[in-house]
Amino acid sequence: MAQLALLLGFVVSRMTMLRVVMALPEPVWAVPRVPSVDPPGTIRGPTAAA
Repeated sequence: MAQLALLLGFVVSRMTMLRVVMALPEPVWAVPRVPSVDPPGTIRGPTAAA
């Protein structure tokens, strides 16, 4: 990050860049929905597996 700032012509320290990055809000990640596969014994109850 400091190297990018240097390429753009900014003069900043590593600690300043770290403070800027740490101040950014965390991205909100969506939890993926995964279809579950139930074992055959849990579909009809405990007597079906016996």
